[in-house]
Amino acid sequence: MKYPLKVRQIALFFVAFLPIVKMFTMPKSATEASNENMWLSILINLIIDYATIIVLIKVNKIHDKSFYQILKDKFGVTFAKTVLCFYLFYFLIKAFTPIFELRNFVQNSFYATSIRVFPFVPFFILSTFLCIKKLTVLGRLADLTWILTVIGVGLILFLSIANADFGAILPILNKNNDVIKGSYYTAPWFTDASYFLFMIGFFEQDKKTTLKLSLGFLGHGLLLLLFCITFYCTFTFVAKREFFPLSEISKYSGVINAIGRFDYIAILMLLVTNTIAVALPLFFATNVAMTIFDSQKPLLFAVIINLLHLIVATFFERYQQYIISIIHLNLPLFMYALGNLLPILLIFIKPKKPLSKSENRLIKKRG
Repeated sequence: MKYPLKVRQIALFFVAFLPIVKMFTMPKSATEASNENMWLSILINLIIDYATIIVLIKVNKIHDKSFYQILKDKFGVTFAKTVLCFYLFYFLIKAFTPIFELRNFVQNSFYATSIRVFPFVPFFILSTFLCIKKLTVLGRLADLTWILTVIGVGLILFLSIANADFGAILPILNKNNDVIKGSYYTAPWFTDASYFLFMIGFFEQDKKTTLKLSLGFLGHGLLLLLFCITFYCTFTFVAKREFFPLSEISKYSGVINAIGRFDYIAILMLLVTNTIAVALPLFFATNVAMTIFDSQKPLLFAVIINLLHLIVATFFERYQQYIISIIHLNLPLFMYALGNLLPILLIFIKPKKPLSKSENRLIKKRG
């Protein structure tokens, strides 16, 4: 059997696409909830996702089937497709905040005047093109773009770290800071194990699979934590006011003041990987919809899903903060349930036993 993904590509997928999508407004939101302990809130979500991925590696080893096939074999087609309907809704929700973040960041950072529609149309054209592709494309993109994320984040940290007062994150677990609240509110930016859930059964597992995927996910976590800690330690008590730390964190560097804002080179690198990362929920939503309707025509579902988000992003711009607030205040438990809890529960599903020779003969006679 030829698998569309390699373990190496999934590990690089974690590094390339998971950190950058969380570096726009998530650090500010985590700071609002838990102040100097914001990094602990982030760490909790990373640990939950990592634990889920470890369980899914075991599930893949046991079944070597896709998520849908596991549910179908155990509970039947109706139940499996019902669960996928929830995941379709889940991925549509997961896409909202990153799309609005990308739009606002591009408008505020690169345009002197606000352009309402144009910045979004090219993104959704690119997203639709990505959504009609197979999993193989994600693996190839991860192979090509992970280095952009590493270099981009590395350069920004290099320019920012000299201005950071790392004593600002002390004391740890101050009683006035709500770490759990910060984890809860930022949950929709995480629950990334859901992506891996729809990759099981599509890669060949070997003895080093756990090590490779662990290194990839931990690399993503390290980049994210270093960025968020440096952000808070740079701005400290005014960090809550910095809406886009990605464009603010390095601009006070002495090198930037002397040469100019060449940190935009790093930001442009990160925007390349972020554009793909923002489209990922739409990609998986398209694949889920195709499975639900037993379709082999991804273009129809890709257009419908992307058009839906384009309409919301264009005509509901004034209500974007209201929509985001609903998602982050009322739906984290839903995100945890589908992104972490249900994938973990798959470990309790036993694989179907192969039929014995006598059972095979009986089936053939009845046939």
